[in-house]
Parts: sequence; structure tokens; C-alpha cells
Amino acid sequence: MTLDPQFFSQIQDLLETVTVNSRQEIVPEASLEEDLGLNLEEDLVRLVALINRHFEIELDIEIVMQELSAAGATVAELAKLIYDEYELG
Repeated sequence: MTLDPQFFSQIQDLLETVTVNSRQEIVPEASLEEDLGLNLEEDLVRLVALINRHFEIELDIEIVMQELSAAGATVAELAKLIYDEYELG
């Protein structure tokens, strides 16, 4: 899946808000935990709330947690979850 640059830019903005990383570090292949330092148990709730508000969608935190709990979950995987939910509208 190729991400729309404008859509990905919005995801970078949200991740920049929740993490201490710069936009240059928030790339599709970056690991949410290892590369960006996101604590899935603590930070994910806040991130999903921001995502839901920003994109006007209703991602379920439990589903997101299940999908991303695999070690090495990437920004691209998160973006795909957001995009899929956004497209379903």
C-alpha cells in the first residue's frame, strides 16, 4: 500500500505530538516502540484518542492494541489501520 503523502503527514503530526521524535524520524518503517519510544500500554490510548478526533473515526483501542502488539509494529502498520477505518468511514 502506498500512503498518500498528505495523509501520512497528518499521521506524522499526531505521532510527533505523542512522542518526542521529529518528523524526520517518523518514517513508515520506523518501529513504534523501538524507534519512536512509544509505550503501547501507556501511550496508545492517548494516540488513538487523538487519531479518532483528528480523522473523525472510531478506531477501537483493543483492536489497535491487538494489531500492533506484535514486536516491531511499524508506523506503516498504524497508518494502514487508520486508513482502513477512514476509508470505511
